Amino acid sequence: MDLTTLPLVPMGATGILALVVLLIIRGAIIPKATHDARMADKDDFIKYYRLAYERETEANRELRIQMGMLMEVAKTADHVLSSFPVITNRSDGGSDESVPS
Repeated sequence: MDLTTLPLVPMGATGILALVVLLIIRGAIIPKATHDARMADKDDFIKYYRLAYERETEANRELRIQMGMLMEVAKTADHVLSSFPVITNRSDGGSDESVPS
């Protein structure tokens, strides 16, 4: 509903009062205290979620650092374990040691 196209002068005081009451009932016009309370709630939500985002970002950064360190340990362990010779079972008729494939 575009209020700029309404002919306010021909409506008179009663028409304008009826329009204002209708807008209040529909919730298009709210008191300033209600608006301020809603904006304060919105600001609180924004602060809460911004703080949660910053904490989660810091936790993710720490996890990435730890994963990098764990990958270095895993690579070292893989190199050490792959350097050991593979031992076969003597009951198969093979030798004690064979070259890893």
